[in-house]
Amino acid sequence: MKKEILSRLSAACVLFTLVLLCSCLRNILSGNYGSSSWPVVLIFVLLVGIEAVDYLISLIPFRTCRQYRFCSVAVNYVLVFLAWLCLGWVPQNVWSILAFSLCYLIFYRLIQLYFDAKRQAEAADFNRQLELWRKQHQAPDPQDHPDL
Repeated sequence: MKKEILSRLSAACVLFTLVLLCSCLRNILSGNYGSSSWPVVLIFVLLVGIEAVDYLISLIPFRTCRQYRFCSVAVNYVLVFLAWLCLGWVPQNVWSILAFSLCYLIFYRLIQLYFDAKRQAEAADFNRQLELWRKQHQAPDPQDHPDL
């Protein structure tokens, strides 16, 4: 459980940082240098909500990992889209919604690839340590020691 909480916490931190960087870049490019803190609070609440919803979705017994990921992407997309509408970051026309959707899917896939690679590296390390432990604790072969 501790490992899952740390994984979700690091995912929230990565997302929060990416969203804040994109927000700052957007503000710089638009020339808006105002310092209102409520969007940051809304982003934080959004990310906590995403993690809470993702945890609740993980409790549902899906048949495949693909079904879980599809459900997670769809629900999180709706949450992020609603928050971005509340912040006024997405103009309400078809092209901006398509651009937002494409950017969301690209960022989601990049984050997913990052965490998949991280899990694979941890699994490879665990397997390497397990193999080393097996070699160290392997029972002697009776053919090598006829007196046993």
